[in-house]
Amino acid sequence: MANIVPISPSAYSGGAVSLNPAPYVNYYLQAQAHKQAQEEAMIKYFGDLQKNLTPAGMDSQDIKGLSDRMNQWKQFMIQNRDRISRPIQDQGKAYSEAMGRYNDMQNYIEQSKNKVKRLSTLQPILRNPQRNSLLTDQTFADIHRGSLPIDHPEYKEFDPSSVDFTPPKWGALDESKLSTGVNRIKLTETGTTRKDLGNRQQEVTHHYGFDPKDLASLQAQAASQYYSNPSFKGHIDALDDENGEAYHRLNDVYKNHFGKDIENKSDFATAYLLSLHQGAKNRIETRTIPLNPYQQSAITLDREKQFYDYRQQQNQIDEDQAEKFLTEREQTALKNPQYGEYIHNGKKDIYHVINLTPDQKAKIFSQKDVSGKHTLVPDDVAKFDNGGYLPIHYERDESGNIKVGPDGKKVVDADYTKPVDRDAVKASIIANRIVPKKVTTQKTTTTTHTKQNFGAGGLN
Repeated sequence: MANIVPISPSAYSGGAVSLNPAPYVNYYLQAQAHKQAQEEAMIKYFGDLQKNLTPAGMDSQDIKGLSDRMNQWKQFMIQNRDRISRPIQDQGKAYSEAMGRYNDMQNYIEQSKNKVKRLSTLQPILRNPQRNSLLTDQTFADIHRGSLPIDHPEYKEFDPSSVDFTPPKWGALDESKLSTGVNRIKLTETGTTRKDLGNRQQEVTHHYGFDPKDLASLQAQAASQYYSNPSFKGHIDALDDENGEAYHRLNDVYKNHFGKDIENKSDFATAYLLSLHQGAKNRIETRTIPLNPYQQSAITLDREKQFYDYRQQQNQIDEDQAEKFLTEREQTALKNPQYGEYIHNGKKDIYHVINLTPDQKAKIFSQKDVSGKHTLVPDDVAKFDNGGYLPIHYERDESGNIKVGPDGKKVVDADYTKPVDRDAVKASIIANRIVPKKVTTQKTTTTTHTKQNFGAGGLN
């Protein structure tokens, strides 16, 4: 009997191989778990980023824009979560898009915060009715555009440095303040002119002007006011009309001080400041021409005729002593090398200085000033070769010092330095009772030979 060999059921399987599915199932499950982990990591990462997107400090009008952007961002990530979690699928395009939208939201938040900060700088102005009312229309338009939501088509970032004001009109108070500052400058007298009115009356015009340093200071002040003070600038621009009366008046003021016409706005502003100075006009006074010493004596003795009659009636001793008093001093003066020339109406006279004591000068030649309150005593007394006398008065400054001219010579006061007749001098000596009982010749001091020239109208 033959042996029977059992046949394996696989012999009829058509060549198929029976595999164990467990490893494949494990791999699939692991891949799915890895994918799930990637997605969860992505969700956590972007969830953490979302925490940074807060509306704190934003303009309330911009919060809706942020909310819309955030919803669009979330929707994009949901739709592209697979590509975002595995950037290799699209070379990172979806991931880059998600991060770009996130950065856009961050910039949007910062832009809104900066808008709030910029607009907050206006609060002090908007709360002040006076300043608020001076804002220009352009500034109000800029504020309006800068206050719109960022997504509004007319929105434009506000620039605080662009705030501009309509300058207030130049008023009386502004001019008063400016005038007060200008009038702190003290003018100096530049000279005088005289006009004889007759009957011993004289019109004296005192001319005043600004020191060059003060003029330069006024020019600088005018330019500063014009270019930094909008109200002053508007006022000057309104007056600066070459056909207007104000322009011609101020041009005359400017030309009087600078010797030329107005050339620019700064010059016009300078002329305006000069016109505010209350002491800029010349001062005119009328005064009485003082009498000479011999005239004073003549009046005392009922004019000149009575004066000479009185002299003839004096005691002959007094007459002789007065003559001796003058003769001795005249002879001494001829020996003194100090002499000068006096030119009047084209005629030249030589004179020599007479040596007199201060008391003798005062009693013989004193006279009143124009006010009649002060007695003037000549500084020197000279005698002409033709016999007349010349009491010399020098001009003095505020400190009482004798003025010296550019040529180094003493400046003579022509108003009081006038020739006097010798007989009138002698009469004054007798009338004032200064003739000593015994005349003594005083010792004179030899001085260096000097020569002075005096022009027409008196000493100069």
